[in-house]
Amino acid sequence: MSAISSNSARLRVRAAALRATSLQLWQLASDIDSEIIEQEPVDAVSTSANELSPQALLAQTEATYKARRRREKLLGAKLFADPAWDMLLTLYADYLAKRRVSVSSLCIASMAPNTTALRWIKQLVEVGLVEKMAFVGDGRVQHLTLSEAGQRAMSTYFSEQIREAGKAADSPLFFRNTP
Repeated sequence: MSAISSNSARLRVRAAALRATSLQLWQLASDIDSEIIEQEPVDAVSTSANELSPQALLAQTEATYKARRRREKLLGAKLFADPAWDMLLTLYADYLAKRRVSVSSLCIASMAPNTTALRWIKQLVEVGLVEKMAFVGDGRVQHLTLSEAGQRAMSTYFSEQIREAGKAADSPLFFRNTP
């Protein structure tokens, strides 16, 4: 075996170990998030997202997705690849709009190669943020949806983002177009 192929093999092993570690960290972070949500009063979690209309949450979600595409266009997609987040944004927008999402549609929305997207879907299902459902009309087609935990997390995220944007707009440090 040549030195180059030996080095490539070592790097592949290290990359696989890093991926496994990142999955463990993701799971640990998810467990901590779940504990935090469980420790908060029920009203703090459930009403925070319900105070905003689904239309406001959908508009913010779609704006976030469009901003990601704009950033990629201006600065390059390789710097900002985040297929899992793109998938969660798509699933949340479709949940709010009461639309179904097929596996293939979600792969396309992730802007990642299919094999990469499928790995991310598997991870999102494993951590409990996404659920698979068989399509009633065709057993070969699967639809994906956010789990209750995924819906709650995304609703809380966007509710807090909207609230923070409102606070920032009232801040003297917020840049305004003033005459």
